[in-house]
Amino acid sequence: MGVLKIDHVQISIPHGKVAVALAFYESVLQFVRVDKPAERGGHALRIDDGPKGYKRASVFDPFGNRIELMQKQ
Repeated sequence: MGVLKIDHVQISIPHGKVAVALAFYESVLQFVRVDKPAERGGHALRIDDGPKGYKRASVFDPFGNRIELMQKQ
């Protein structure tokens, strides 16, 4: 299964653990690091039960952050 699209990623890691986080996300999940946007604005809250027609699974990173993976059926 290949990743077709990433909607968004926001993680919180302990101070001083950037190298551990990068190793996990780049090596295990094969994410590509990009620069932070110059401007950040607004806040968003998204509450839903997920779109229909997707298989869903969750994994946890080394810091306990839950990562939800979805694949269209």
